[in-house]
Amino acid sequence: MGIEAPIGELSLSRALLDPAAYPHSVRGVRLVETHISCVFLTGDFAYKLKRPVDFGFLDYSTLARRRHFCHEELRLNQRLTSDLYLDVVPVGLAAAGVRLGVKPALDYLIRMRQLPEDRMLDRLLERGAVTLADAEQLAPYRGNTFDAAEYDTLAHRAHTLFANKRKALARRAETGFVRDGHGDMRAANVCLVEPVQIFDCIEFNRRFRVGDVAGEVAFLDMDFEWYGRPDLAAVFLATYVMESGDDGLRDVLGLFTAYRALVRAKVECFRLDDPDVPVADHLIIRECVRRYLVLAARAVAREK
Repeated sequence: MGIEAPIGELSLSRALLDPAAYPHSVRGVRLVETHISCVFLTGDFAYKLKRPVDFGFLDYSTLARRRHFCHEELRLNQRLTSDLYLDVVPVGLAAAGVRLGVKPALDYLIRMRQLPEDRMLDRLLERGAVTLADAEQLAPYRGNTFDAAEYDTLAHRAHTLFANKRKALARRAETGFVRDGHGDMRAANVCLVEPVQIFDCIEFNRRFRVGDVAGEVAFLDMDFEWYGRPDLAAVFLATYVMESGDDGLRDVLGLFTAYRALVRAKVECFRLDDPDVPVADHLIIRECVRRYLVLAARAVAREK
């Protein structure tokens, strides 16, 4: 399938860096990029533009698909946020240049209220500024080296653990613990404001979002462990189990936490093959991979 980009992604992104493109007062625009989107921070509002890419599991290659998934992202994220995701707006070409709200649309953007970056959970964890009360608040929402032999041991234990948990997982599915959730509830997608905002859920592929709720809980279990805060993990899990009534969560959580950590290790490994990543960063990336593997091994080891 060909990629459809009427005036070119780069040209549109540059145009959206101009404060005049927006219908409200903007002093300056800051761009945050990922491999699938561009987010334009304007002060009061953030605007998300989906890139015209097709990775197979994610297809934003046409204007119609990008418009569809903008509306899906809006709908799905409004479930876990409060007055954060506002609407989908067209961006078009006016006499004075690219402007929001103009049709026919060159593309579409999701309009959101801009969150304070210093209240993002991952930033707070880095500063050691998360309290046990913060961990309770989240609950209602649903060695030095690692060599080949250790990796083989981890792989064997993980496969064995999965085999041993098949019946427990099936019971959980039968009793309503498989749900349409968030799909990426990492600390980076949580903002500790009032009320708590859990944003940027997976909208492009439903199978990445539907699963055992333990898989959602595992994201934060992993991140709390990553930042050396098992106390936060313990309070978060205890509060979650008490409020949700999910007494079987702990029986399968280690499996899901190990899985999440292994996925993060895999993502970091991909960065080693990325030509845009400086070679100087490879040592740091390898250390991240090692830490995620150690975290996964600990998660597997704590299971019966």
